Parts: sequence; C-alpha cells; structure tokens
Amino acid sequence: MKVDDPYARDYDKRFDKFGNHISYNNGSGEYEVDRNLDGIAEYSFSGYVDFNYKQCRSNLVLRWEYKTGSALFLVWSQGFTDYEEFQPFGMNRDIRTLFNTDGDNVLMIKVSHMLNI
Repeated sequence: MKVDDPYARDYDKRFDKFGNHISYNNGSGEYEVDRNLDGIAEYSFSGYVDFNYKQCRSNLVLRWEYKTGSALFLVWSQGFTDYEEFQPFGMNRDIRTLFNTDGDNVLMIKVSHMLNI
C-alpha cells in the first residue's frame, strides 16, 4: 500500500492498494511493483514475505513515601523480543521461544525529597 492522502475523511481514500501494480515473477521468484504501469518494475522484493515477530515488555514500579513530600521509586523494566522468518503462528511455540530469548532488564532508582525553603 502507498499513502495517497493521509488526511482524507474516507479511510479507503487514504491509501493506494497496489492491485494490478504488483505481480509475481516465477522466473526470478520476486514480487515486482510497477507503479506507473509502463511494464517496467520500479522495485521488487523477493522471498517469503511472512515473518513472526514477538515482543513482551513489562514494568514494575514500587513507591515508598519515607517522609511527607519525599518518595523513593524503584522501577524494574523487562523486555523480550524474538524474530523468526518463515514461521507460522503457533501460540505455545511462540511463547516458549519468546521467553527463552535473552531479555533486557533495567533497574532504575529515583529519590525525590521536598526541600523546606
């Protein structure tokens, strides 16, 4: 799809759905896009166009008010990302592979203290 008019009131008029502009070339195994329909492809892409991208992000925030107007925040952020080419959707397998990847862990501490001036 190509964006024609991103602000059009009618959602269907915002995009140009390639329709007859795209074709598959069996010889090269590529999809070819001929935007101006002159018979010459402006660009092409090959391979299996499906992929499987998974991501899980979570945050835990602990807040402790140790004095009136002053607080200590402890934040733990964790994220997992997994990408596989040529994989169809499979809930159990996808969850298992996502959580078997190395995750990113971030620990942050913030202290706020009210100054009595």
